[in-house]
Amino acid sequence: MHRMCEAHDIMNAKLFACKNADFAKCIECAKHMIYG
Repeated sequence: MHRMCEAHDIMNAKLFACKNADFAKCIECAKHMIYG
């Protein structure tokens, strides 16, 4: 598969390891990683 970038892989790992209580924080982090 085509890999978008290192940050995308890190984001996926963080989201995957994320607990429900921290989900909103993970989403905010992901947004910053995606959109800068």
